[in-house]
Amino acid sequence: MDHRSAIGLDKQAADPAKEIPFSGVFRFANGKLTAVIKDLANPNGIGFSPDGKTLYVSNSGPKMFVNRYPVRQDETLGNPSVLISYPDTPNNEVPDGLKLDSAGNIWTTGPGGIRVITPGLRRNTRRSNTTIRRASCHWVTPPACFWR
Repeated sequence: MDHRSAIGLDKQAADPAKEIPFSGVFRFANGKLTAVIKDLANPNGIGFSPDGKTLYVSNSGPKMFVNRYPVRQDETLGNPSVLISYPDTPNNEVPDGLKLDSAGNIWTTGPGGIRVITPGLRRNTRRSNTTIRRASCHWVTPPACFWR
């Protein structure tokens, strides 16, 4: 089976409506769309460091991880390195999106809950969570606060 993602298509990667043979991360600049990352099976989250010098991309499977890519002065990407990897799990807990705050902390989901990764990997905190889903809301309740 082809594990390249096609989220939103009925047959995912095997769906005949899939228009390109890979899942990727794209850059739009100067009127041109370019695939800058083509070797991830399921990219599912993207963010830049506050200074714009590092791009972070999460991958939802079959191998689950968050990669970091140096952004060169010419705005191309350098070679990736794995920031954090997750063990294979038999359930549906996968990295699903990420966000960086103004201090450069990376907030990402993964097996076991929400991860907060500080710059320089000084802390990798796992927050247990409970989610309550309604039609247009997603509630996350870490131990010390309540997000909507």
